[in-house]
Amino acid sequence: MEGAFTGASRGGKKGLFEMAHQGTIFLDEIGEMPVATQVQLLRVLQEKEVRRLGSDTVTPVDIRIIAATNRNLLEEIQEKKFRADLYYRLNVLNLYLPPLRERQEDILPLGMELFNRLWPESDGNSRKTVRGILEKLQGYSWPGNVRELSNLLERLSLLLQQGAGPDFIRRYLLQSLPQIQEMGKGSSGGELLEWERERILRVLKENDLDLAKTAAALGYSRSTLWRKMKKYDIESK
Repeated sequence: MEGAFTGASRGGKKGLFEMAHQGTIFLDEIGEMPVATQVQLLRVLQEKEVRRLGSDTVTPVDIRIIAATNRNLLEEIQEKKFRADLYYRLNVLNLYLPPLRERQEDILPLGMELFNRLWPESDGNSRKTVRGILEKLQGYSWPGNVRELSNLLERLSLLLQQGAGPDFIRRYLLQSLPQIQEMGKGSSGGELLEWERERILRVLKENDLDLAKTAAALGYSRSTLWRKMKKYDIESK
């Protein structure tokens, strides 16, 4: 495939790196990049030049790279899936973005911003409905992070535009979000936050009150589990 890495073509079209000269290029999910392509990227970063396909002429490029990944690249290096030299070349400024489950205070403002973008002409009642749903979902662990939240808000906006009522939306959430569905089993209409409390108690019991194992089973960090136990007045023995 021509120019799979740079985007260049034999017909002389500029590649992505050449187009980004004196600018910034964003490489998403860099942990998924094949090792052979990592070699090409490292060469561009070291030599600061590219060569179009079929050409003997090199073109200097001055670019800033922003790369993102949800993988632990140090573990990938140990498993020979990511090059150490490329990692240290890229790792000039490392910014860690915690998963959504560890910054649940962001769920409401972020969710409302996403909803307003999806349906800017929505009325006050629809926004109130969404706000209420997001408040109840602050106990959800969001395994899909912001992508999952964004997809949920897109579905909610479509349901509301079709005139779906709160009861229908609530049933829909129980069917579409697996962890909420699990929390809701056997429930007689209790709130989502109460289901989360019951779920934490159950997993604590299953793991003999071992907080580290419980946090891992729930998909939480230790600090998040402590915060939720305090919130729900759950004591650790």
